[in-house]
Amino acid sequence: MSELPAPETAVQGSSPPGTPGHDLTSTTSEAICLEKAAVTYHSSRTGDVTTALAETDVTFEAGSFTALLGPTGCGKTTLLNAVAGFVELSSGQIRIGQRRVVGPGPDRAVVLQQYALMPWMTASANVEMALERFHLHRSERAERARRALESVGLKDAARKYPAEMSGGMQQRVALARAMAAEPSALLMDEPFGALDAITRIAMQRLLMTLWEHTSTTVVFVTHDVNEALDLAERILLMAPGPGRIVADLDLRSTSIRSDAVERDKLYQQILGYLLPG
Repeated sequence: MSELPAPETAVQGSSPPGTPGHDLTSTTSEAICLEKAAVTYHSSRTGDVTTALAETDVTFEAGSFTALLGPTGCGKTTLLNAVAGFVELSSGQIRIGQRRVVGPGPDRAVVLQQYALMPWMTASANVEMALERFHLHRSERAERARRALESVGLKDAARKYPAEMSGGMQQRVALARAMAAEPSALLMDEPFGALDAITRIAMQRLLMTLWEHTSTTVVFVTHDVNEALDLAERILLMAPGPGRIVADLDLRSTSIRSDAVERDKLYQQILGYLLPG
């Protein structure tokens, strides 16, 4: 795995006092550690073995924002699903803090490109549904849902049904549902890919605001180079055949968000990794 020049502590964050529309409860983030984690699939029909994710050693620091960037088939969604507990490892292990991942858990929230909202439930009820596993009192669930919806700018849409909301509003409900559980890690698989360009930018800005206020550990899958550069403080470039990390880019010491020349240079460098030839 290549590394460009320059580049576990739990972090707590909360909304600044008096900031309107951002009333999420503070979140304790944790590091995510993959140790020789690999995923292979065996075909019972042909006997073929496909390595979706080669042995991977990587740590996502607590409170960090990392983008997994690469073409289709490079293993980025497989890696994310393994961290989520949706995919069983063939070898190695994944830890959240000191806990080994053996399946899905309340310490991780997942946001997908599909909103996955229940059409017969209001926005508030969709958020509350995700809190039922915590056995909270009904009033506490309702209050958490209210705060979460307010944090994504949907204070006045709590009683709307999905069919009454735009795609951007539905994705904000999905994000509120994830954050209401106060996860230590937020796992996102191309969550804004189905949105129009303007709504996508608005959602990206909303996500950055939420991350800055909660310090949740974010792992964000994308195939869009500009999106990765706009959002992440670290980019892991992935390549197929087998799926693997080929470069680790630490953006924290760069000025790509204020220096167009440096940004373009890094953009071209990333394309050099990702494009064949």
